[in-house]
Amino acid sequence: MKPAASPLTIRRPMLADVDTVLEMEADPEVMRYSTGVIEPTAARREGLARYFVGPPPDPLGHWILLNGADVLGWVSLTELDDTGRVQLAYRLRRQAWGQGWATAAANWACAHAPQNGLQALVAVVWPGNDASRRVLEKSGFQFEAMARHYDRDTLLYARSLA
Repeated sequence: MKPAASPLTIRRPMLADVDTVLEMEADPEVMRYSTGVIEPTAARREGLARYFVGPPPDPLGHWILLNGADVLGWVSLTELDDTGRVQLAYRLRRQAWGQGWATAAANWACAHAPQNGLQALVAVVWPGNDASRRVLEKSGFQFEAMARHYDRDTLLYARSLA
């Protein structure tokens, strides 16, 4: 992995981002270690549009990752199931892989979270997703346990932000 060549810009999603998110969700390689391909149906498009134009659920939610005007993907902080813990997640377009953007996004989220009262984050990794595991370890996360999330066995990573 080479470090990101230019600064990462992060902002809340906008309506113009719907097509890019649908493209990522429909890409089997992008979704390989995620919840699986999501078909770009009209209902999915409408759901994303409603979410993107609604009020941001601070301090949680999704943010779009940009390099200049190019959308690279997204990063999110969301509740993990009913655990009471906040989960870091990210998804990048294939052309953004291997360039340090995921690590930059994870580091941003770890800096953003305590400014909004969060003291720790967790992240769920599918077994075999070595790239995501390395991103988390570079961002200060440590393996905590094997855990069942999203109806599958996963690796649970955690990081204290205190």
